[in-house]
Amino acid sequence: MLVVVSHPDLVHNELAQVNQMFAAGMEYFHLRKPGLSRSGQLAYLAGIRPEFRNRVALHQHHDLAEQAGTRRLHDRTEARHSRSRFEPDIVYSTSVHAGDTGLPPGHQYSYAFFGPVFQSISKPGYGAGGNQVSAPPLPQIRMVAIGGITGNNCSELLHRGFASIAVLGSIWQAGDPVAAYLSIQETWNKKDPWSSV
Repeated sequence: MLVVVSHPDLVHNELAQVNQMFAAGMEYFHLRKPGLSRSGQLAYLAGIRPEFRNRVALHQHHDLAEQAGTRRLHDRTEARHSRSRFEPDIVYSTSVHAGDTGLPPGHQYSYAFFGPVFQSISKPGYGAGGNQVSAPPLPQIRMVAIGGITGNNCSELLHRGFASIAVLGSIWQAGDPVAAYLSIQETWNKKDPWSSV
């Protein structure tokens, strides 16, 4: 699984590029724009073609999911610890960090982001540097590597226990985000054991 995470700020021609990536096979898009208002998020989602909206995961303004046409929600660590119930028809994801020992009993998270696994591209100075970061031993959830992932280093993550990857900086800081996505997609799909599932 290859996930694209939005840039936290608005990017020139972003919606057209998101639609192009979906048309090219992007599985899931995580919409994480902390500064975007509720009305701004609705307007953003309206710019995504209707047939793709059910593959968008919301990081904020979760109450807009049904109106926006998606049933995918992402909980930050703090929200994960305060969530009291899971709706049966919603796909939940979360983030875990080094030192996390487990998820709440009875959780229904489908996957979790873990990282940065490499030196972050979008946050210079943040990340693993030369250290070898492996998936944490949380067998009850599918781990998605995030942080500093490019077409040149993504395939080695399979050997570190990750079945999936999420990309942000390598896409949105590229001169051509769609071309950058296609390049990573091509490399990852050659190695991803889930790509034909």
